[in-house]
Amino acid sequence: MGSNLIAVGTDYELFVRKLSNDAIVSAIPLVETNKEDRISLRTCDIHHDNVLVEVNTVPATSPGDFYNSIKNSLDDLGEFLHKTGHTYVIKDSYFMPEEQLRHVDALEFGCVEDTNVITQTNNKAPSAWIAKNQRTAGGHIHVSYTFKNRKEYVGMAVLLSTALSLGTTIMGDSKERRNIYGKAHSVRFKEYGVEVRSPSNIWLSNDSWISWVWSTCARVTQTSPGAMAATVTLCLRNKSTIAEAINTGDREACGALLHNIFKVLKIFPPDSAYRIKETSFEHDFALKCGVHDEEEYGLGQHSTMSEMLKAHAVSTEYKFVVDDIDNPDVWV
Repeated sequence: MGSNLIAVGTDYELFVRKLSNDAIVSAIPLVETNKEDRISLRTCDIHHDNVLVEVNTVPATSPGDFYNSIKNSLDDLGEFLHKTGHTYVIKDSYFMPEEQLRHVDALEFGCVEDTNVITQTNNKAPSAWIAKNQRTAGGHIHVSYTFKNRKEYVGMAVLLSTALSLGTTIMGDSKERRNIYGKAHSVRFKEYGVEVRSPSNIWLSNDSWISWVWSTCARVTQTSPGAMAATVTLCLRNKSTIAEAINTGDREACGALLHNIFKVLKIFPPDSAYRIKETSFEHDFALKCGVHDEEEYGLGQHSTMSEMLKAHAVSTEYKFVVDDIDNPDVWV
């Protein structure tokens, strides 16, 4: 099957550090514009979001362009901030000093609610009362893809959200951030595809992780309908386990889930972050993964989880209905 991927872009947020004393400070006095009035640099647009600086990259249509869009935007931002005596910091959560939170924009969290891709219910944006002095940084991933119908549209969103969120948790997305923002399965549906909102900015800190993000988007969007059906089914049957692993920052659990659920799509834990030993996935792992019916899934005929998934991908359609993706009842 040819790739349905059109482009991948990102909007990411970074903390700002003062060069003279290494103190993390508000970006508002340095980048005075907001979302409605951005500053255009050579390769990206920037504005402040709460006390962080947000960067919007140009959507990329190839792995090389995606890598360059990230690296060039970081260089441009670094040059812009250096002129003011500051630099950026890639970290996903920080407790800001009280004096850095006195601007009214420092109390604003999220412009539009995002959605849980599994339940189709809206996630409430955090409030200053809940966050107190804690501020968090996202690394949202926008994926544009073609789709034949709403089932394929939502199926890809489920896979992209799950795989990218598991992977970035392995890289180091923290539980502390997700106590406030970016919980598992958080997306915004877009006319062009989906914005995956669970990841923090941590994936920007390693060249191989940037490449992994592109590769994961490409592999999901080029999967066959049967393999998509099988993998989406596993994601849904394990939604609670997946959410707990992501929201608690359990890197080992995320590694096992990513490795086993997405193996048929050839998506593995990102290099340099976590490696899991190659094993056969016998009936005991199938039970842990929520595959309880051997006759339904054909595991009794196959010696490994991988073989079962391949057979399942050929013979099984979706186990849920998405004729109306606005109705949360169809996902229960």
